[in-house]
Amino acid sequence: MDIGSALLALAQVAVGLIGFSSVLVALSGEPSKWSALDSFRIKGMLGNSIALLLLSLVPFLLAFLGVAGLLVWRCSAGLVAVLLAIGMIANLRGYLRLSESHRAATRPAFVWSIYLIAALVLIAESATALGFLEPAEGIYFLGLYFMLVLSAYLVVRFLFARPLRTYRE
Repeated sequence: MDIGSALLALAQVAVGLIGFSSVLVALSGEPSKWSALDSFRIKGMLGNSIALLLLSLVPFLLAFLGVAGLLVWRCSAGLVAVLLAIGMIANLRGYLRLSESHRAATRPAFVWSIYLIAALVLIAESATALGFLEPAEGIYFLGLYFMLVLSAYLVVRFLFARPLRTYRE
């Protein structure tokens, strides 16, 4: 299987997720009237999908800049690790700012499970970037696949797991 084709397919799916998320945002009314939970979920959907798009194109950029073989995949994995860490921190800060009722609507046990999986992916990407874990392109792709699954999950949760209006803040 050609990893370049797989990365381009991921980029196309990411564009689709961004577009669909944008439609959801447009149909959700004025941002000033969104609940804190809706705002939190929208940021997650769009942020994760945009990061997936950009990260899936990084190896092409590095190759076009003349970076050689294995170093392309290690640098790409390192960038996934950095952006994943930044995303996890930003998301955790937003999650902890939610009211108790909004956090309950997110199914906290599931949220913490996602953080655990994200931490494992972060460790794998970091180990790959440092040369401790192979195959580098496979681990890199694993990180992107995790982001794809997370983006799809966030879209589904936004569509089907919205709290009642009484939970609005």
